[in-house]
Amino acid sequence: CGNDGALPEIIHNGEDGFLVEKDPKTIATSISNFYYLSDEEKQQLRKNSIERANDFSIDKLVNQLDIIFK
Repeated sequence: CGNDGALPEIIHNGEDGFLVEKDPKTIATSISNFYYLSDEEKQQLRKNSIERANDFSIDKLVNQLDIIFK
């Protein structure tokens, strides 16, 4: 993902995704670095990204809004 806007607040670089500058060389380097991760590192990244995505599930957001507006 691009390293701007709200994305750095959502993506934890290297833990559940990658933040890169918006230039072709940096993007290519990031893709190459991902390609050479070990299977274990890719699996951990996958697990972390799924867990992070669950932080934004509709159920969790509804529960948070319910707490705020009670």
